[in-house]
Order: sequence, then structure tokens, then C-alpha cells
Amino acid sequence: MTNGEIIETANDLYPNGFTEASKLTQIYVQDQKLLRTIYRQKTAYAYDIVAGQYLYPLPFHVSKIISVVWDGVTVDYEDINEDNETPPFLYTYQGSLGRYPTPDTDVPGGLIIFAYLEPEKGDTTASPSFDGDFPMVHVYNLCQWMAARNREYEISSGFIGQYNNEIKEYKKANPEPALPPMRVE
Repeated sequence: MTNGEIIETANDLYPNGFTEASKLTQIYVQDQKLLRTIYRQKTAYAYDIVAGQYLYPLPFHVSKIISVVWDGVTVDYEDINEDNETPPFLYTYQGSLGRYPTPDTDVPGGLIIFAYLEPEKGDTTASPSFDGDFPMVHVYNLCQWMAARNREYEISSGFIGQYNNEIKEYKKANPEPALPPMRVE
């Protein structure tokens, strides 16, 4: 479902006077929450290493970095901001990934950043990032949000119950992998 279809469905279930913009914001906020908690999706970004360029702006928050591959060498996020690192090292600065010392050669596609996906704030034609097989998660969340803002708490509670059922269905369809057996000696 697109954001517009989610809004239409929510409007059918709970007629209201909220603006489309506020509903889109709520869908985006919920999408962020779902991607932070139960729907952690990984993605990768590739950049060219450019001689003389020491900062590479990131299209996401630096806290989403999992690891970085710089010219074939993997660097885990925990190693990026260590104070006792010896050059060369990577660091984060004002929404960018930096390299010290500054690279002196070009490497096409030499910088690969693995990160957790962040949702994009979309319009009515876009779709949320959360699993497209479970759009009612967004519908019920939007309905409960609107009912709560109208101080109709019993109605809001009903939508929270439906939302929780959808989350249970999602978790049932996407079980966490079982841990391998461990042996402690």
C-alpha cells in the first residue's frame, strides 16, 4: 500500500479532520520506530574514493553505520572514533565519514558503507519502508494515533489491539533465527 492508500483506509476506519500532512508525518514516525526496533534492515552505499577529499557526506545518521570497507579493508563501526588510533583511520564528523590522512589516489567504488536502513519521508505516492506484506500495521497505528489525539481512548485502545495483532502476525511470519547450540566447558 502507498501512504495515500494507508491514509484512505485509516479514514474509512476512523473518520477524522486531521490533515494529510500530519498523517504522512505520523506514518514516517512509525516507520522510523519500526526500523529501529523489529524491522532492522541492512543496506549498503558505494562511493568513489576521491584524491584530496577527506569527508564523505552520508545520506543517513552516523549511528546507523554497521561497518565500512575502505579500499578493500573492513573497519567495524566501533573502531571509527577511537582516540588512540594510528593513521590511517576513519572517523565521523557532522554527518560525514572522514579519512585521515586524506586519500591521495582515486579508487572508483572504493568506499562501501554498510548501514541500517532509514525510511525516507514520502508523499502519498510513496510506500513506507516497513514490510509491504503488513500495511495494516501503519493503518491501525494511524487510527489509534488519531483517536488518542481526539481523546477517544477506548477507540484508540481498540486500534492498539489490532495493531498489536498485526505485529504478532508479522513476527510469526518472520521468526528470529534460532541461536546455534553452544557448549560451555
